[in-house]
Amino acid sequence: ASDLSLPVPIRYFIKNRIKIMSIACGTWHNLAIDQGYNVYSWGSSTRGQCGNRVSIGVWEGDNKRYYHPELIPFFKNVKVDKIDCGHIHSYCRTLKDKKHYLFGHNANNECITYDNRKHVSIPHYIDDIVTERTNGMRIFKVFLGYNNTKIIVSDE
Repeated sequence: ASDLSLPVPIRYFIKNRIKIMSIACGTWHNLAIDQGYNVYSWGSSTRGQCGNRVSIGVWEGDNKRYYHPELIPFFKNVKVDKIDCGHIHSYCRTLKDKKHYLFGHNANNECITYDNRKHVSIPHYIDDIVTERTNGMRIFKVFLGYNNTKIIVSDE
């Protein structure tokens, strides 16, 4: 029998006495929210799916592996209450103002940029784009799939 299927503690959180409320898993990356609504990412970020870039460069992916959880710099002073991971893209929703952000692989417009970027490594705010393209509707729920993002909108 292989030990690969056994649960493994995430030592970073244990060592730093961080209690996790939610975890989302992509193919090669992960997100987690702690009890203070801080959001962490770790794993492969070849398409920016960990959201750890702090500035936009010529190439959007940071092509880096994060071996332990790190706070996502963009959300340093912002509480996050919802997360999700697709294959190689990610989603966060802020707690206070319920703003929605996508980042990571974007070759199929998974991050809803409509600007031909292939990678988005800094979280991208999507509420205004969704409202504009749905004639005033607002985001109700966001779901991430393999290479797609599905959004339920509402007029309320």
